[in-house]
Amino acid sequence: MTRRALLNFVAAVGLLSLSLSVSSQNSSKQIASKRIVTQPFTLTISAVAPAVEISPDKYTVSSASQLFIKVRVTNTSEHDIRTDVDGDSMTNVSFNNYYDVRESTGNPVPKRRLNHPEIGSTGHGWPPRVIKPGTSTDVGDDRVTGLYDLSQPGEYTIQVSRAIHDNVKDGWVKSNVIRVVVAE
Repeated sequence: MTRRALLNFVAAVGLLSLSLSVSSQNSSKQIASKRIVTQPFTLTISAVAPAVEISPDKYTVSSASQLFIKVRVTNTSEHDIRTDVDGDSMTNVSFNNYYDVRESTGNPVPKRRLNHPEIGSTGHGWPPRVIKPGTSTDVGDDRVTGLYDLSQPGEYTIQVSRAIHDNVKDGWVKSNVIRVVVAE
């Protein structure tokens, strides 16, 4: 091999090595920027009295009654998690539970207009609960009719979401979907 051919060969190997190194660094940066966040908990909801369960995940309630939803958080991680249980004093719904309530047509049910919103909502200042790995806790019975007008007879679907961490950019955990039949 001539000296020139040898130099070209060494240069080509060097460029290939540099290219692979940069490609590897870029892959590492992409993986780091696409942080995979696993769900550290699950959510299970159910309606509680005065609602009556008529089949799994299906309930009935009178149009004149309040509707309360029990939210159960189960820690599926290998470490303790802290969950806030403080609720809004005006609606009696946890600040951390985000409800998706829909009519049977799939249209979202609008939120209620609150009387005297100038008063503002306050919590009670309850400290967060610590949930050990593999255990569950109920984080309160939310009065969904404090947020949504469900006085019209019909069938509604309800699902709850909670942020995985304090930063909502980490994603959300969604509960099971329940159906509630509001009867006259």
